[in-house]
Amino acid sequence: MRRYDPRATMGILAAVSCIVWPAIGQGRAVVDMAGQSVAVPGHPARIADLWFAHNAVTIMLGAAGRIVVTNDRPTTRPWMYRVAPDLYRAAGVMGAVPNVEMLRHAGVDVAFVSSGSPALEPMRRIGLPVVQVGFTNEASLRRAVALTAEVLGDPRAHEIAGRYVAKLDAMRDRVAAAVADIP
Repeated sequence: MRRYDPRATMGILAAVSCIVWPAIGQGRAVVDMAGQSVAVPGHPARIADLWFAHNAVTIMLGAAGRIVVTNDRPTTRPWMYRVAPDLYRAAGVMGAVPNVEMLRHAGVDVAFVSSGSPALEPMRRIGLPVVQVGFTNEASLRRAVALTAEVLGDPRAHEIAGRYVAKLDAMRDRVAAAVADIP
C-alpha cells in the first residue's frame, strides 16, 4: 500500500492551476478595491484594461504597451490613442463582458475591471486574475493609482504614482489657499 504524499498532491494542483491560467501560482497577492485578495503575477506583461476610466491610470503609470485588451476605442477616446499609440495594437472589446476565449488567446496575465463588473465572474471562473478598481472621489482615486502601481510590479510605476500624488496634493493646497478668503 502506497503512502499518501501531500507534496505530490500540491504539485499536481499547482500544475493544473497553471494550465487553467498561466499567471496562477506565480507572483503575489494584492487586495483589490472590493476587498478581495487576488493572486497576480510579479510583473504582468499582458493586461486587459476593461474599465474605461482605468485605462488612463495604466497609461499614466507607463504601462500602455502592456495593455493587450481594452474597452476604449479610437473612436470613443481618440485623445487616448494619440497619447498612447500602443493601444492600436490592443484588441478592442465591445460590451460589458468580454469573450473569455479571446482573453485567453491574447495571453492576458491580469485584468482590471470596475468594482462589481458583470465581467468579473466569467473571468474568475476560468482562473484569470481580476482586480477590481474604481474611484468616485480623491481618496479612492489615490487608492486606485497606488493599487495599479502595486499590480504592475514596476518600480517606475511606483515612482510615477508618487509624483502624481505629490502634484495632486500641491494642486489641492494651491486651490485651498486661493479660495481660503472667499466666504
